[in-house]
Amino acid sequence: QLLEGKGPFPVLRVEPAVSAILSKSLKGQASEREFWEAKANQTVVNKFPIMTPLRVEERQVLADTITSALPYSQLRRATQASSITIQAVIQAAWTRVLASYLGENSVVFGVALSGRTADETKDAPFPCLNTVPIVASNVASNTELVNYMMEYNQHLHKHQFSSLSQVQKWLGHPAG
Repeated sequence: QLLEGKGPFPVLRVEPAVSAILSKSLKGQASEREFWEAKANQTVVNKFPIMTPLRVEERQVLADTITSALPYSQLRRATQASSITIQAVIQAAWTRVLASYLGENSVVFGVALSGRTADETKDAPFPCLNTVPIVASNVASNTELVNYMMEYNQHLHKHQFSSLSQVQKWLGHPAG
């Protein structure tokens, strides 16, 4: 805009966004606590194992990319036709991969949510991300697992405003 002689962008105030975020994190604590404590008996602490005792002196970065043969548009149509979200499908797939890798049926992993759920945070000039845990069991049925993720995500979006350290305490892991 400056190059076109239009002047600078208006300065966005951060106070309304910060106020909305803090309000949501403090309001409904009883409801959020109830949601997370209900997950406590299913929560395990997964440790990602180191699969090799080898030490490599010369380090290098390696990258391997596999591109899906299924275009995103087809994936979107397939999930919409089944009334499920791509997020739930990916979370179900990650549950399977993580459970297989760890050799455990119960897994916990994190998901980052945008936190931009109010008009005040829609255009906030700073990140509003919050990381919350996904507590899942690697059940045999794909349909059952995806449906579990759909239901979990529906509740998760309502209860995403507590800090991760607070959620960890409610899940029975006060050391965080």
